[in-house]
Amino acid sequence: PTITIPTNQCGVGITFKMRGDGHYHVKALADGGPAILSGKIEVGDVVVSVGGVSIHNLNHSQLAELVLGAKGSSVVLVVLKQAPDGSLNRLNVSLHRAPLPALAPMSPQSPGGLALDVQQMPPSGHSQSSL
Repeated sequence: PTITIPTNQCGVGITFKMRGDGHYHVKALADGGPAILSGKIEVGDVVVSVGGVSIHNLNHSQLAELVLGAKGSSVVLVVLKQAPDGSLNRLNVSLHRAPLPALAPMSPQSPGGLALDVQQMPPSGHSQSSL
């Protein structure tokens, strides 16, 4: 399903995909979007919370409510990144929301800068190497 987003709402330029274990990971980053410009978020990172709220097992509409907001407003994402030694590092990333027409080629997508992949990975897809 595609989520309809009011035109005054902006996002952070992340395509989220829910894994079989209920965690969302970063599937793609929009060119020129706040997430990629931060240099702190990469494809494969696991997003644990948005704006201080855990996103584990949230549906896509609930996630959109947390990620989207007014242009220029800030939101903090907590991400888990896998270190070269296999350990996980927790990182707080503050992003400023922006309109992202660069997301247009992604599907399902929205002009607001948030794309949600509705396919889910099987539980076996959540091994440490896939983070």
